[in-house]
Amino acid sequence: MSGVAPKTADEQLNYLVGYRDDEGGRDALNLAVSMAQAFGVSLDLVSVVPGGRRVSRSDRGVTRRAREALDRGAALVPRDVPVRVHVRTAPAVAPAVLQTARDLGSRVIILGSDGPGGFGARLRRQALGSVTTDVLQEATIPVALAPLDYRVNRPIESVDCAVGTRPGGQAVLDVALRVCVRTGLPLRVVILVDPDTEINDAIVDEARARVALLMSSSVARYGAPTDTRFVFARGGDVPAVIEATKWLETSVLIVGSTRVGAPQRQFLGAAVSKILDKLPSPVIVVPNMPVTEGLDLDG
Repeated sequence: MSGVAPKTADEQLNYLVGYRDDEGGRDALNLAVSMAQAFGVSLDLVSVVPGGRRVSRSDRGVTRRAREALDRGAALVPRDVPVRVHVRTAPAVAPAVLQTARDLGSRVIILGSDGPGGFGARLRRQALGSVTTDVLQEATIPVALAPLDYRVNRPIESVDCAVGTRPGGQAVLDVALRVCVRTGLPLRVVILVDPDTEINDAIVDEARARVALLMSSSVARYGAPTDTRFVFARGGDVPAVIEATKWLETSVLIVGSTRVGAPQRQFLGAAVSKILDKLPSPVIVVPNMPVTEGLDLDG
């Protein structure tokens, strides 16, 4: 059986879950539980309520209701997953989420899709609203995005990662391979070929060789997964990427942010952004950074 051995709360890594008492919040919570059960981590449910330094009576009422909503959310978490709840008062949601993640030492931030003013906008499969976009651009740890109406109630069963044929991709492979080695989950590597390139035997061989170099570097550090497969698709051909193979709700796709931007910050490239619009699986976006020490997904 895949998964990691249970640990006490003090031994476990923790994930921060941006939680609201609505459909988007429950999407995030469902994904968080699936990841926690597979990767052996604890959860911190965080709700951000508007406010400044001066707290009025109405502010206290909002805070109380937020805490009650968090308690209801925590009650939905299975007993084998340690969970804590936190209410933060701040004028802006995204900075408060990021600061709380730093304060708690969180390894991953998990967000769902939501209505205006929440953690996203319910428009597409992976909805990137203003708060989610701000968190993605400033986060120095992986950010997991739950699809709309994510109702999976079992652990993550496999890991996918998307790697391009241009320079880069080491961080994505490092994170994906490390979690697969530790949990025993199967790994599928989706190789995104340049959209202007015709896929033929020569291109496939060249792409496979480039990815093999990245894989060998990751394997040298972390060991080899028990099961690894490769598929090819044009990076700009979204239907081809989505239809390249079967995508499962119980899998998670790890992608990298574009190389344009400050190190350790996340800026989604055009191809990845288009994929997020259609993909039914959860997605984890890894920061743009040259090394991946500290980017542990599992405990």
